[in-house]
Amino acid sequence: MTIIRSHASDVAIPDVDIFNFIFPPGPSIGSAVPSKKGKLAYVDGVTDEEIGHDSLKTLCEDFAAVLQGKYGLKERKVLGVFSPNDVHYPIALWGALRIGCVATTANHTYTAEELTHQLRDSGAKVLLTHPVVLPVALDAAKALGIPSERVLLFMRDERDTSQMAFPTIKELISEWGAKRSKGEITLRRFNLGKDAKDTVAFLCYSSGTTGRSKGVMISHKNVVANVCQLNGIQTKEFSELCKDVLMAVLPFYHIYGLILLIHMATFRGNTTVVLPKFEPQHFLSAIQKYKITSLFLVPPIVLFLSQHPAVDQFDTSSVKTILSGAAPLPWESVIQLKKRKGFKNVVVQQGWGMTETATAVTMTPLDDVRVNSVGPILPNIEVKLVDPDNHEAVGVGKEGEIWVRGPNVTYLGYLNNKKATEETFKDGWLLSGDIAVADKDGHLYIRDRMKELIKVKGLQVAPAELEALLLEHPAVADSCVVQVPDDRAGELPRAYVVLKESHERNNLDDIKASINSLFESRLARHKQLAGGIVVVDSIPKTASGKLLRRNLRDRAKQEWAVEKRSARL
Repeated sequence: MTIIRSHASDVAIPDVDIFNFIFPPGPSIGSAVPSKKGKLAYVDGVTDEEIGHDSLKTLCEDFAAVLQGKYGLKERKVLGVFSPNDVHYPIALWGALRIGCVATTANHTYTAEELTHQLRDSGAKVLLTHPVVLPVALDAAKALGIPSERVLLFMRDERDTSQMAFPTIKELISEWGAKRSKGEITLRRFNLGKDAKDTVAFLCYSSGTTGRSKGVMISHKNVVANVCQLNGIQTKEFSELCKDVLMAVLPFYHIYGLILLIHMATFRGNTTVVLPKFEPQHFLSAIQKYKITSLFLVPPIVLFLSQHPAVDQFDTSSVKTILSGAAPLPWESVIQLKKRKGFKNVVVQQGWGMTETATAVTMTPLDDVRVNSVGPILPNIEVKLVDPDNHEAVGVGKEGEIWVRGPNVTYLGYLNNKKATEETFKDGWLLSGDIAVADKDGHLYIRDRMKELIKVKGLQVAPAELEALLLEHPAVADSCVVQVPDDRAGELPRAYVVLKESHERNNLDDIKASINSLFESRLARHKQLAGGIVVVDSIPKTASGKLLRRNLRDRAKQEWAVEKRSARL
């Protein structure tokens, strides 16, 4: 059996809960971190609101008092967070963890139907949301019988008087912080030792090939482990890493943002500038204003930096490193980026991981970036590449499915989904569904994906979910959804549909418009059929009725290339 291990030495991973890892009560593994005293932890890149490392722990404990005292959340009960990025987002999460609660972070572009599924499946009892998505949050809460009294806001749009009925996190922290300082409430004790690996901290939802998103049970140990592992592979002086100023434009609800931009950044004592979404002018302006040194991005934003003319209007020379993840980064984008005046000396790293590995398994070192490599294995992790046909481990230069084991792997599995857990975790290994090749030095190169998932701007889309919705349309008799390549999004969903005999083909434009309207009303933006809708006579299938998805995928790729060329003429 060929097992690939990290060239870096294993690192110490303490048996401790997340709160006491981030805010250690005494000497610990965190003692290697330079003093955070007087440093900013989070800065709102829009309003300039600041939160210092000095006040972070107190704010978290004050919010814990809110959850315990006002909402009566018991240990292991779930707080739902449905919001774009906000400087108080980490405070909400750690406040919940401080008293042994669980947090489930939801994609803020979800429709009410999608949010309802996650809140129902996770069992969330309180919902923290944001004015821009409040109507969706309230629809989901109503569907589940969550009273409006258990809905609170990160902030309030004062122009909307209806929002006055909902308290803000800052108001509640102020109120219950005062109660705590007067001794009117005492936080219950919550300290984990060996139990950290078996105790759920976060429920992050990941799209599955069978449709509905699945709740990945991420333990305290998983998060602590990956922060330690990420620190262990760095070749840059650790004290220098702790001085970095980061940009949080990736969503905090996603495992990438959750681990690296919240937990790793705060553990190191970094300053993180928070943006609610990617908006080119705000993004570039914030880099210049705050002298951002490290960017954590997905390929579409790297592509933007490499091509958009507006980039040259801003001083981006402070940026020293860019880490791209969540989807493969075309090397041509790196070449183009390094030709721009503000990025000539930037080091572009890549990493690979999954929600189920919380998050990173590989990362390219600063001093050993290789073309198209996602890097070597992080410390304390083992990987083997397995032939999908004979299930034998393969050697150097041979393609195989990535199997992973290590302390960051979410062996607790999927909430309420024993079947998916048994299919994904076998004999101590996580079966990723991604195909890769390893070189002689242990660098991995992603080649393909066994799973049918589509990656839109780094976000997973399950074809089965889209196909199920297509079949709800009165004109559709059969369907298959595949991906087509896109320079900006990486991939886009494209639907092939068979119409029912009762619907005439001369009305195709109206039918397609109706299908798009259905999708807009039921699914998030990244799940829209942006790759088009194609009407066909039949969907290719095996004799047993299984979709021959690859046949349509090849057809779609050819058609899409022709359509793109025609559009440019």
